[in-house]
Amino acid sequence: MADPKRIQVTVGAQPIKVQLRKDVLDAKAPIVFGNGWPFGTNPNFVEGIQQGVKTLIDRVLMPGRYRLLKWLFVASDDSKGHGIACEINAFTTNVGVEYTEFAILGNVDDLSYEIFVEMNGGYVELHLIVKSDHVVKARTARIGVFN
Repeated sequence: MADPKRIQVTVGAQPIKVQLRKDVLDAKAPIVFGNGWPFGTNPNFVEGIQQGVKTLIDRVLMPGRYRLLKWLFVASDDSKGHGIACEINAFTTNVGVEYTEFAILGNVDDLSYEIFVEMNGGYVELHLIVKSDHVVKARTARIGVFN
C-alpha cells in the first residue's frame, strides 16, 4: 500500500480533511479468504493456455438435474496487459446443461475467447478456447446449488 496523501479543504468555515491512498491487489494466484469467503475455498488457476487449444478450466460433480453452478471467471495475458472478467451460470436439465456468460468486463477485442460448458458423465466442465494470439492464465471461483 502506498503512503496516503492528506489534503484539507475548507467549505465555508468548516475544514474537511481527506486522506487518499491507492491499494493494489496482487492477483497472480487465486486468493482464498477462508471459510467465510462467500465463494468457498475452491479457487482454480490454470496457466499456459495456448491460442486455439480447448482447455479444461474447471470440473464439478453435479449429480442429478436442476442444479445451478456459477463461476466468477478471469482470463489474462499479463505480459501484454490484457484481461477479461465475467460470470458464467450453468444449469443442469433433463438433457444436459444450459449456460450463459454475462457481466463481461475488459476488452474482448484485445483478448478474444470462447467459453464452453459441457456435461461429461455426472460432471459439468468449463472449457476455454483463446482465439487471439495470447498465452493466457485463467482463474475461477465457484458457488452452486447442488442438492
